[in-house]
Amino acid sequence: MSDAPGARTGPGGSDAPRPLRVVQGIASLDPSGGGPPAVAVSLAAALASAGAEVTLAHATAEQGRARVAALIESTPGAEALKVVHGPLQAVLGGAEGGPPDIVHLHGFWEPWTFAAARAARGRAPYVLAPHGMFHPWSLRQKRLKKQVALRLGYGGVLRRAALLHALNRPEKEFLLKYEPRLNVTVIPNGVFPEALRSPLPVGSFRAGCPGLGDAPMVLFLSRLHHGKGLDILVDAMRLVIAELPAAKLVVVGPDAGYESTLRESVARHGLEGSVLVVGPKFGHDKLAALGDADCFCLPSRQEGFSIAITEALGSGVPCVVSDASNFPEVGEVGAGFVTSLDPRDVAEGILKVLRGDRRQMGDAGRRLVAERFTWPAVAQQTLAAYHNLVLHR
Repeated sequence: MSDAPGARTGPGGSDAPRPLRVVQGIASLDPSGGGPPAVAVSLAAALASAGAEVTLAHATAEQGRARVAALIESTPGAEALKVVHGPLQAVLGGAEGGPPDIVHLHGFWEPWTFAAARAARGRAPYVLAPHGMFHPWSLRQKRLKKQVALRLGYGGVLRRAALLHALNRPEKEFLLKYEPRLNVTVIPNGVFPEALRSPLPVGSFRAGCPGLGDAPMVLFLSRLHHGKGLDILVDAMRLVIAELPAAKLVVVGPDAGYESTLRESVARHGLEGSVLVVGPKFGHDKLAALGDADCFCLPSRQEGFSIAITEALGSGVPCVVSDASNFPEVGEVGAGFVTSLDPRDVAEGILKVLRGDRRQMGDAGRRLVAERFTWPAVAQQTLAAYHNLVLHR
């Protein structure tokens, strides 16, 4: 058998290497739940395109299955995946071709993920990607419940992982602060650049959004959740509108418990004509919103590695993001501005974008994504980590 990293015996015990067998697992693939579902599908598809045999396991509730089908259909290379609905135990036996070499789980607090990690023990090394769930802000949410869960078994799931997949250096530091002996590597998220090309003409989103017209458009594209900083953004827009009365904020995304609070705030400040809440957009409709935006803004209180920011950059939209979003590259390459969570700083960043050279900023964002944050490149980093685990198993 070859001594090359990750080499595996082929059919009949021959020395011909066989593809790495990988299971990607996540509790829900419903894209209305945020970024991790899109990450799991995209990484799985990119790994398959790079030559791995990939099974994607999930337990999405029935009401989200149509959105899952659309997500998979729209992901380049996903046709090569074997998609299984149900518990991870259903795919660990490896009825077709043998058991997996690696199990890669996305998320942390979900009971499905807990059960999947326990099922993988002794069968295959598992990689765990918490997706920012160990950020201090996240740990403060339902703090007591999480502390109890860590003591009752979830801490063991973390410690027994062969590898922790952090999305950026701050997340690695948060994980090591919890347990210094963890094996943690940093692999970012990415995008498929070809999937960011909208077939819809420029202006189609504006045409379908009453009250928008050709106004300067600030786009928020994420879940409507307190953690995403919509309260900060509304306060910032009050300052922006004071200087640019025509500016509009367009809020795109599924409600995650904050929409009623947002609408109350908008009404209280008399911003009904300036803040347009349009609900979730997926696929080509989402790309149309990005294509018509003058500025993307996400003043989040916490992010792992935001797919929304990456897609905005890859679409050539200048970005204003909070420092808590952990995307310093936005400012470093001149693709927009990184601000504090102070609404005055956010407003200043937005005004700089709307009054600045947006084409230059947009081009810088596209270059950044093309050079560093594409799924094929991320897949190669991930495969290198897998091969290292298999070699030293």
